[in-house]
Amino acid sequence: MAGARNSYSWAKLAGAFITVSFAVLLAGAAPKPEKLPKLQELVKSSPGLLKQARLSGRGPDFAPSVTRELWDSLPAKVRKCSDNLLRAQLTAIRATSADADKTFRNCRLGQSRAYLQGRLHAFEKAMDDNRHDLATQALGEAVAALHTFYAYSNYVELLADREEDGETALASTARIWTEDVLPEPNRLRSDYNAMVSPNDCGDGKPELDKRGPKTPASMRRFPKWAGVSAHEAATVLALQDTTAMLRYAYKQRPAYGEACGTDLILTFLPKELW
Repeated sequence: MAGARNSYSWAKLAGAFITVSFAVLLAGAAPKPEKLPKLQELVKSSPGLLKQARLSGRGPDFAPSVTRELWDSLPAKVRKCSDNLLRAQLTAIRATSADADKTFRNCRLGQSRAYLQGRLHAFEKAMDDNRHDLATQALGEAVAALHTFYAYSNYVELLADREEDGETALASTARIWTEDVLPEPNRLRSDYNAMVSPNDCGDGKPELDKRGPKTPASMRRFPKWAGVSAHEAATVLALQDTTAMLRYAYKQRPAYGEACGTDLILTFLPKELW
């Protein structure tokens, strides 16, 4: 699989990100909870807007957006699997939004990590049972959980305190889907939301939501990383770690990769879809 991610600098990535709104993607339509748009619909309605990564194929592992030309160039099985994974990811994001034990909110970090790792085990079992549909569902849940880690925890902020070099930081994913110990467990915290339970933040109420570019936590910029924002950094790291996690899943159950191909499109969802 390709490994050219280090050829991208934080400066280049900072200028490549595009603010996405659900209204723009669906031509002004208000989001409906029961409606799960397909990736191909989003690409064709507003090409170039979705942030994405690719498992392999020509070019670097990370690219800032999905273009219509890219989408049309992919084999049919890759487009189908990418659509199905997005739908599973969307479903999981919405189904778990009030559960801190599945979304890394309210400082429930260990519990959420266990849930994430459990989803990977569920993927393996589903493939062993020849249930490709359940395997995709489990992968979508794992991707959704992993993205909540970067969106809601202070991992990015801790990384910025520790790493002077943006290129090093770009490669410093947490890999919580396989690690037994959380990174910097004495300092790692996550976003507090009163509508989510349970809560382990005590009297503190951390504001760390970085899902979209306009929250207070998202707008913090890191001068030593070419001025990228916390939202941009969280998105890049989430996609890099998702790529690593799915490569691992493909290695554990090669039949899934044979069915879907290694050019799968991975998406960090706009906040409006969460």
